[in-house]
Formats: sequence, C-alpha cells, structure tokens
Amino acid sequence: MSMRKTTIVRFSATLIAALTLLAANPQLALAEDDGLWNRWVEEVTDRQAFEIPFAVLFSLPAMIVTTPFWLAELAVAKLTEDE
Repeated sequence: MSMRKTTIVRFSATLIAALTLLAANPQLALAEDDGLWNRWVEEVTDRQAFEIPFAVLFSLPAMIVTTPFWLAELAVAKLTEDE
C-alpha cells in the first residue's frame, strides 16, 4: 500500500471513529427504561423493510460506544441501592 493511500485510510478511520463518538448519546444510556438494546431493537424494527439495513448501519456504532456507559450506570445503581 502506498504512503498516500495509507494516510487516506488512517484519516478516514479516525474521522469515522470521531463522528461515531460524537453521535453517541450517553444520556440515553443513563435513562431508566426496559433496557438500552431492547429500545434500540424496537426503534430499528419500527421502520419499513428497506430502511432497516441503513438504520442498523448508522446506529450500531453509537450503540456499541454507548453500551459501557449504560452498563456502568446499572452497576452503580446496584451498588448504591438502599435495602
């Protein structure tokens, strides 16, 4: 791979990663509801058939980034729960 092509690929990967982090919504992960991934599945499948692949393609990276925040919030809630 040439030096110029390597630079372009690295820049593109960095840009995609940065945009994914900006698109992630940690507040949604901290919201109290029946589960982050359950809500994602409901919202993705509540579309017409041709829209589903695009919804998955554009929302899955944000969900992967958001999941650790959601899991950490659940763990903290379990630890600080008054019995």
